[in-house]
Amino acid sequence: MMTDRESDFSESNESRRTKVETRRSPAFQARRHGADESASSESESDYYHSDDDHYADFATDHSDEDGSQGEDDSRERFDPTVGDQIDKLTGGMRDYVYKHFTRHIKDEVIKEKILKETPIPSNAVFTTPLMDDFVEELIDDKKAIMYTKIHDGSLKFVQKRIGHVMGPLSKIWKTVQKGVDGDESTSMGIDELLQLIEKTILLLGQANVACLYERRLNVLSKIFGDAKKARKSIFTNETLFIEGTQGKLLGEDYYKVLERHSKSRKRAREISDSLGKGKAPKRRKTVDERRSYDQPQSQRRQPFRRGPSRKMQRGGRTSTYRRTYQAQSNIFIRQKKDGGLRPIFNLKGLNKHIQYHHFKMEGFLTVKNLIQKGDYMVKVDLKDAYLSILIHEDHRKYLRFLNSEGQTLQFRSLPFGLASGPRLFTKIMKPLVAFLRRIGIRLVIYLDDILIMNQSQDALQRDRDSLIWILQNLGFVINWKKSQLTPTPNLEFLGFLIDSVMMKVTLPENKIHKILDKCNQALNKREITIQELASLVGLLNASRDAIVPTTLYVREMQMHQTKQLLLAKNYQSKIKLSKACKEEIKWWINHVQEHNGKQLLTPSPDLMIESDASNLGWGAVCQDMKMGGPWSKEEKKLHINALELKAAHLALKSVAKNKTDMLVHIKMDNITAVAHINKMGGTKSPTLNQITKEIWEFCLKREITLTAEYLPGLMNTRADWESRHVKSSSQWKLNVMIFKQLNKVWGPILIDLFADRLNNQTPAYFSWRPDPGALGIDAFMKHWGQLKAYAFPPFCLIPRVLAKVMKDKAKIVIITPSWQTQAAYPMLLSMAVDCPILLPPMKNLLTSPEGQAHPLILDSTLKLVAWKVSGEKQEQEDFRMKLQTSWWNHGERELRPLTTPAGNTGVAGVVRGTWIPFRPLWSM
Repeated sequence: MMTDRESDFSESNESRRTKVETRRSPAFQARRHGADESASSESESDYYHSDDDHYADFATDHSDEDGSQGEDDSRERFDPTVGDQIDKLTGGMRDYVYKHFTRHIKDEVIKEKILKETPIPSNAVFTTPLMDDFVEELIDDKKAIMYTKIHDGSLKFVQKRIGHVMGPLSKIWKTVQKGVDGDESTSMGIDELLQLIEKTILLLGQANVACLYERRLNVLSKIFGDAKKARKSIFTNETLFIEGTQGKLLGEDYYKVLERHSKSRKRAREISDSLGKGKAPKRRKTVDERRSYDQPQSQRRQPFRRGPSRKMQRGGRTSTYRRTYQAQSNIFIRQKKDGGLRPIFNLKGLNKHIQYHHFKMEGFLTVKNLIQKGDYMVKVDLKDAYLSILIHEDHRKYLRFLNSEGQTLQFRSLPFGLASGPRLFTKIMKPLVAFLRRIGIRLVIYLDDILIMNQSQDALQRDRDSLIWILQNLGFVINWKKSQLTPTPNLEFLGFLIDSVMMKVTLPENKIHKILDKCNQALNKREITIQELASLVGLLNASRDAIVPTTLYVREMQMHQTKQLLLAKNYQSKIKLSKACKEEIKWWINHVQEHNGKQLLTPSPDLMIESDASNLGWGAVCQDMKMGGPWSKEEKKLHINALELKAAHLALKSVAKNKTDMLVHIKMDNITAVAHINKMGGTKSPTLNQITKEIWEFCLKREITLTAEYLPGLMNTRADWESRHVKSSSQWKLNVMIFKQLNKVWGPILIDLFADRLNNQTPAYFSWRPDPGALGIDAFMKHWGQLKAYAFPPFCLIPRVLAKVMKDKAKIVIITPSWQTQAAYPMLLSMAVDCPILLPPMKNLLTSPEGQAHPLILDSTLKLVAWKVSGEKQEQEDFRMKLQTSWWNHGERELRPLTTPAGNTGVAGVVRGTWIPFRPLWSM
């Protein structure tokens, strides 16, 4: 194990070989020791599968950069009179040479933009010769054959790059030769000649790039003891080589990189040794000693430790098979985020025969539980993780497919699409995760994505180095491009942006744009396939960890998709979106940005409500407040599950209608209702979905977070009692048409002082107990002076109401019975400011919430009177001054005596000698 500069660069070859052997990559070991039979027979294309891939691993394509230079008037001229002439290039020419002598350009670009116009002459020896077939027969050692091929392939590539120069150079040569021969038919302008020279220099520079790569690879392979690691190091530090090495092959800056690499390995060894504290130190076994276990060969070379070969990374294909007992599936390609391609098996048929085993995967919920405020984070991504797991030879016959040439191929490694794949990979990673957590590393792993968290930046870097060292020694390949190895409090993991400072998770902008694009596409099409709808629903559902109301606004689409699929039985069938689906899609377009962001930590509840429903009514308790009421005639027809949700909704509105930015926790004794609130609906009942949507829209408008919990019925006694004791003498409602007539005569009436959600005559009202729609509780606590109010109080409260009117100098409309025996009747007469209206004896003059008529109205025992009363004495006197002192005019019938009950005559009563008449509404 390399620990410092001396051990990395100065130790003897034999010592270095012994130490490095244990950490060589699996692919290198396979080539070095001939462990894999297929390794020795791989063709040259396995290492150079295109003319350019050999260098594509380390170089970035800069071929699209502008290679032209401006004019340079300050260029040096040849002057034989000056002492020693130093040959230098001008600024523009120097930059051109530096660029193309250090940066790699792909073969496709060279062929398309240079060799297509200036091809290499076919009758010259400019083609790269191939190695003779008899060479393999003359070399007995398989390892020697393999390395001979590798080395020859490298030199062949360099030779080919040198041969490219003859394309533009031969054209210059032929043109000049024709000029020497006196042929004036082929003249060439100076600009065209300069361009050909530049192309020649460029191609010569590319040959130089290839030589530099081979020289660096040769040196670094000896330093790292592994050609694969050397290639990766060249690729990672490409910028250092391009920016300059001060005349050296590697340069001082790269030496610092190697020094840091050495220190990280030293730290990894210290962690590994820390597990053996308290034990006697043991001598490290050599590679040969560790391989001398008395085990069969198949057990020594575990596929998991060997890691993926290049063939596995291309899909793990093997030779053509023609056997009877096999399973063939079709294969397709999906593009990765980084632009690469991922082969995916369509293994639906095979998956039906694979037994499902329950298992748990860590995910974003684990992140929420483990993260701490102010954490630093890094992310490590594994490259081709599935393909690092080999499939047993006996089972590979079930993973076969046909290629484009009609050959039957099979996967040697775990493919994407196998139902048991996630469980298998998770189980394989369990021992590694257990080891890492044993040494105190706080991490979350989801298949090939690993998130590490730590409060200390330095400690996190040590944890990161430990993880990478262990993964590499186990044969895994780190995806450096997708990994985030710099400690940061803001990091993207599993498609979400995590902010440990704000303790918030959001969707990245690219995902927001993807959602908007998909939604707009769906709306703009007259018809879409069921597959497209399912894809949109899946995309939206995937955002639920960052957008609170996600599932609330996909339920209609989910139900529409399910319904249409049952009818069509084909995902490719075209359908039209329902109006409800379009409304949901429009919500996403208009509100996705607004709702992007969800808190990682759930605070303690600010309010706790216990609610219940019975066939009679609803009830709830919040702290010391009790509330409840009967169901309406229409509500009684609903299923008990809907009533339970209704009860929760009414309770929530009763206690939280004036609250904002808080957490409310509801306890209910109905599992279905609890699930619908927590999951924001379901896919079975449109009625339950609609009530759930009303509940959550009420909460979202007020920024209320809502959670629900199941409370067994035996423990939900208080809310249960409230839901079953709902009878009240104050819940009778005056006929709506009668109220409208009164409002027409004495209005506008703006507030109902004594009402609830079922008998209120105006949108604004006060109730006597917590009510979902009330402005407040207990109207007597408010000032009535400026209220244009209507009161239909319990009859026992009429004196208190009149006293309140006198106190607040208010003016209201009040409904009372025409009972002259009541103590408050004289007050009504004296406080009236208009003639009282005797209400007609209609059967439905008073009705209950269930629609039943009042029994006293039915037997004509109860007559109601509407009064307009005022607390201002002057208004009372002004009204009485307008009335006659006598209602007995000459020629009229004699009125009945005042002992006749009120309502049976046209007189309400007398105040200070003034008769107060009734105004009838017989027209009703």
